[in-house]
Amino acid sequence: MFVYGWDGWMECYATAQRYAFAYALAAGMAASPQSGFAIAQVAANQATHMTYALTETFRSPQFRFHQFPVTSPLPHIVGGLNAAQPIVLQGYPSMLGLLAQEAAAGRLTIAPRLSIGIGEPLYPSTRERLSRAFPAAPVQNWWGCSETSGLAMSCGAGAGMHLSDDTLIVELVDEKGAPIAPGQTAAKIFVTNLFNRLTPLIRYELSDQPTLLDEPCPCGSAHRRVADLQGRHEENFAYGDDRGERIIVHPKVFTSVLFSEAGILDYQVWQTARGAEIDFLPGEAPGDAVDLSAVGERVVHALAALGVPSPEAVLRPRPELDRRHGGKLVRHVPLDHPTARRHIESS
Repeated sequence: MFVYGWDGWMECYATAQRYAFAYALAAGMAASPQSGFAIAQVAANQATHMTYALTETFRSPQFRFHQFPVTSPLPHIVGGLNAAQPIVLQGYPSMLGLLAQEAAAGRLTIAPRLSIGIGEPLYPSTRERLSRAFPAAPVQNWWGCSETSGLAMSCGAGAGMHLSDDTLIVELVDEKGAPIAPGQTAAKIFVTNLFNRLTPLIRYELSDQPTLLDEPCPCGSAHRRVADLQGRHEENFAYGDDRGERIIVHPKVFTSVLFSEAGILDYQVWQTARGAEIDFLPGEAPGDAVDLSAVGERVVHALAALGVPSPEAVLRPRPELDRRHGGKLVRHVPLDHPTARRHIESS
């Protein structure tokens, strides 16, 4: 449970939405006299999730939020979106990628003017799918958490996301807590909240691992920028080598292989003692067939290059992936994760 005062809650909402609203105004996006400014969100449906609570709090005749639980059956979500015809589509990137596939197949018939990824890492392959499916909708990214509101948001003018340097003190640090330089990736961050006086936070530690960018943004903002996040250190896999040394495998090792395959819409990696079991959602388009043996060999080669002894990788197409409570997809599941134990016991 995390508590905001009313003034802090309003600033939380304004911080979360400011770049989206700025883009909407610049692009001339206007509310419909009949349906208002229709915004669809496909994410969690519990009030303990900030994104759900914010949209429910600030629902109005002018801003009509349509909430679709990410755990609902996909045909139900598609039908609801077709009825709502949102001008803004936002949600977990793992679901937005599936919706892009539904649009490509002709089952989803909406024409949003803006797409926003929230709550999960937004990978380049998902950006590409969304851009192809909804060519009139730029893809923005939003990074935040319930304790801090928006940590960073993309402006649409340049790469990466702008840190909320006016409402938060965000310290990007290495393993020892020392500041990182531009171009480096943080091991963790410390956040001090400047606007929520009811529950103040001072150097609150989060395990997110952003990379600090150095180049100025074309939009002219002086706020620092970070690249789109690739994950948290809890998603790292730890293996032992033949000498008993620890080998750390970052999620990007799997992402670089699996998201380079056009026929893999999304995936979930379960760490095993000697490698990984990989569940994936297959594509529907011609030419989307996945060579399971070849892709598995690429994963094995990547693990072996890092020193994992005699690695193994098994790929399995699935109709859906395992989502934890609330609907977020844990894409890389290490051996010590509670979900992994249940998975291993049921395999």
